[in-house]
Amino acid sequence: MQESDPIDKIAEVVCALGDSGEILSINQACHKRWGFEPTELIGNPFISLLAPEDVPPDF
Repeated sequence: MQESDPIDKIAEVVCALGDSGEILSINQACHKRWGFEPTELIGNPFISLLAPEDVPPDF
């Protein structure tokens, strides 16, 4: 997402995921909430943001 994107004004993390669960886009709130820049997360699986104990064993 571009910095001028209106979705970056939202305080909560908003992201779009691909069919395989990869992060396609994510707003700037991820930096404030999680400490990551959007460019660090785009292309990575969303599940990688979860604590291992929160991932279902069959996932």
